[in-house]
Amino acid sequence: MSDIMKQKFNEKKKARIYKKTDQILNAITTGICVISLDGRITQINDSFLRIHDFGELNVIGKKCDEV
Repeated sequence: MSDIMKQKFNEKKKARIYKKTDQILNAITTGICVISLDGRITQINDSFLRIHDFGELNVIGKKCDEV
């Protein structure tokens, strides 16, 4: 398998995992916020948005202390 094929395969696999994680998070009624090791918000569920009245685009990628 060429490097490009491996990269495309890994990107598709990562997208499937992200989609499944998103589905699981949004099925939970508790507000959930996923934070990276450097303190940036990487993922949130719909309940988190409702509880904190944030727009997703305003939160994703920001550091916790910025929101």
